[in-house]
Amino acid sequence: MENVPVLLASDYRGVKGLAVAVKSAIENRDCPLAFFIFERGIPDSEKQLLEANWRENYPDLPIQWLPVEPNKYSHLRKWRGGDMIYARLGLDKIPGLDRCIYLDIDVVVNFGLKELFETDLEGKVMGAVEEYPGQLNSGVLLIDVVSWRSQNLSEKILNNCYENGWSSDQPGFNAVIKDWKRLSPEWNCANTETPEKILHYKTHIKPWQTTEPNMSLFYEWLDRTPYKGWRPEPNQQEIKESFFSRLYWWLWRRYNRLFPKRK
Repeated sequence: MENVPVLLASDYRGVKGLAVAVKSAIENRDCPLAFFIFERGIPDSEKQLLEANWRENYPDLPIQWLPVEPNKYSHLRKWRGGDMIYARLGLDKIPGLDRCIYLDIDVVVNFGLKELFETDLEGKVMGAVEEYPGQLNSGVLLIDVVSWRSQNLSEKILNNCYENGWSSDQPGFNAVIKDWKRLSPEWNCANTETPEKILHYKTHIKPWQTTEPNMSLFYEWLDRTPYKGWRPEPNQQEIKESFFSRLYWWLWRRYNRLFPKRK
């Protein structure tokens, strides 16, 4: 079997999450993998530490770092102070990529990815888990990149985010892509009590920002990376900004549902 391409995106602030997402995917693999990582601001020394750790039991693991320019998405609203969430939309520029799995960095992979990668998309461009009726969660995606390119979806989603003032690209995914394959919820599970194939921390505060008991699985995996023993110090400003950002955009969406723009 050829390598299964797995895409992620991170800046230095999320490097602990990146370390865990990749490490857990590697250790639970049931097929050969290849990682494509959109990154900004991660020092070369840090990349070398991560690569050495990821290759401990997988010496020939392919890893490709894809630098993202500092101002590439400066025209878009930032998500929790950053814009790296949009970087994954550069997937259409990766040469030779026909089909891939995308993972957010706030996940723990508990199961091999072969089954997910081989899922029949039934002619649809993408597979995702339904979060709300008719609404996908974009934290775990299976993408037919050939079809994605032919429909120019990266540009359409970015334009939709800009025109509507979204603070992330997930609303853009839902606005632009109406026909997508529903994946089993076990591939994007938020239940930390009984995590399934992929545990996704869909919380406002990310696991590397807190040591709450429900984050214990994340720290079990973190201790198998170069960051063994690291724990965060409380950052009240970051927590405050996250809360008020979420509140603002919730109120903004409610307003627009009650008073939709006339076309």
